[in-house]
Amino acid sequence: SLVINITARNFLGETSAAHTHVITVAKAPVPDVSIEGGATRSVFVWQELSIYAATKVATCGNTSSSRLGHTWSVSLDDDDSFDSSLTSLSTDSRYFELPAYSLSADHTYKIAVSVVDALGYSNSATLEVTVKRSDLVAVVKGGNRRTVSNYSTTGLDLDASSSFDPDSVNSDLTYAWSCGDCN
Repeated sequence: SLVINITARNFLGETSAAHTHVITVAKAPVPDVSIEGGATRSVFVWQELSIYAATKVATCGNTSSSRLGHTWSVSLDDDDSFDSSLTSLSTDSRYFELPAYSLSADHTYKIAVSVVDALGYSNSATLEVTVKRSDLVAVVKGGNRRTVSNYSTTGLDLDASSSFDPDSVNSDLTYAWSCGDCN
């Protein structure tokens, strides 16, 4: 195995945290596997997740078939516990797909794919998915500007029932109103 450590430094002399990359040198022709888009990704709870594993059979050695088997696994980054409730909806094993609202905000998930060729040689790749929290959206029906007459005999009706939490299917919100003079 090769252990490569990397740090980045900018022109101000600021240095990143060290990142370690381990490369295992196989004695057999293992399949190539990488996750398109890099090793990290950020999503919101309300977004669908689609991950593609780019794979190919090793070009050297005696590989008799181009068929590859893909196995996906998901774990929470903070404790490495396997989460069997998160399974892909894709019928193509090269893709891992989850519908919106499958992942929890403020968590990081490790999603790994293991690839095995017809001869039993294997390789894997991992993606870290950080799930971000969305801001609440406050909406007042009728827009954010109104003109009313001092002589109006009807009351002013403000309705914020269209407000929502993008991270929740059921946005049961409460409202706090305040009034100020904008002259």
